[in-house]
Amino acid sequence: MIKPIIICSIIFIIIGLIFLKLYNSISLKKQSNLNEKIYFTNKYKFQYRLFLLALGAFFNKYKSNNENGDISEDTYDKEALYCILYNSYRIFGQVKHTDNTLYEFTFNTWGFYLPNTNIDENDPQKIGKITYSNHLNNSFVQDYIKKNGRVKIIELGCGTGAGGNLISNLIDCEYTAVDMQKAAIETCKRLFIPNNNNLKCIESNILDLKLDENSFDFVIINETHISEMEYLTEEDKNVFDIVFKILKKDGLLLWGNCIIDKLWDTCINYIESKDMKLLKNTDYTKEALLARDMDYDRVELYISQIMDKITITKIPVIGNKFKTDVGLMLKNFYRHPGTNMYNTMKKDGRDSYKQLVFQKN
Repeated sequence: MIKPIIICSIIFIIIGLIFLKLYNSISLKKQSNLNEKIYFTNKYKFQYRLFLLALGAFFNKYKSNNENGDISEDTYDKEALYCILYNSYRIFGQVKHTDNTLYEFTFNTWGFYLPNTNIDENDPQKIGKITYSNHLNNSFVQDYIKKNGRVKIIELGCGTGAGGNLISNLIDCEYTAVDMQKAAIETCKRLFIPNNNNLKCIESNILDLKLDENSFDFVIINETHISEMEYLTEEDKNVFDIVFKILKKDGLLLWGNCIIDKLWDTCINYIESKDMKLLKNTDYTKEALLARDMDYDRVELYISQIMDKITITKIPVIGNKFKTDVGLMLKNFYRHPGTNMYNTMKKDGRDSYKQLVFQKN
């Protein structure tokens, strides 16, 4: 009985290695296109994809730093990691909070913390909710709504749509949430769309959207992965060009992110060159660090629960390396204290978290 199990395991590993070799031989662009389409319909398919990721980690495909979780950009397939993240949120469902209450992880944000808001302090996802709702907490947004009434909003890079669901329940609007990850959009359709007539979602790459000019009052970009490099890329410029195209006259761009500090001026200059005016620029770096410190126990518990549910972590050697490397990669992704992305805010001062408001002239 033991021999067949061993033989099957060896065959399974060989098939995985062959697949990994073929997968790694194609370009990152093609990998990204492939991963955008991946949507795991059951936990067994998902476990197999995680097994392939474990092999990649074991053979150092990701070149992650085993002290702070940093991943070399030349080996890091961002879309692949997002595919894993959003499928894990969906497949593993509810998890325990630190007070043992159950919740489903939907706010995939670093965010920042502000006291004395209308958000429940005991809500496990209060950081994400505070951050999203703060896009509305300025006179420019409020005056626009008073003047124009019901507004049309589009969010570029919405994740699960949790932020869109929140905002569209706070103000009178028609909210379109867009993301390239199928699993994220499926979560939006499952959790939010059935109970929210003001919200709709679209699975698409931002650059592939077919949208009418001058059609939206607000464009929201919240922690979407643009402007991540040390310079403004052509893709970044294309996104900002789309924003200018689809905004109505006097419409607002509400942009929040944590990026390299010196890049903010470059981005602002480019956006203003598109005949848009910067109305508000608020630095929330201290509040973002506070949020990550406050969220420490929740993130630790979440990652621990996810790792315990992944079968491959039980495999000797490969499983242990996967648990260590991927767990640290996830913590780095969340800007968890002690990781590279946390340190770039606190120790290095390289990154700063801001929320900006622009108006189209």
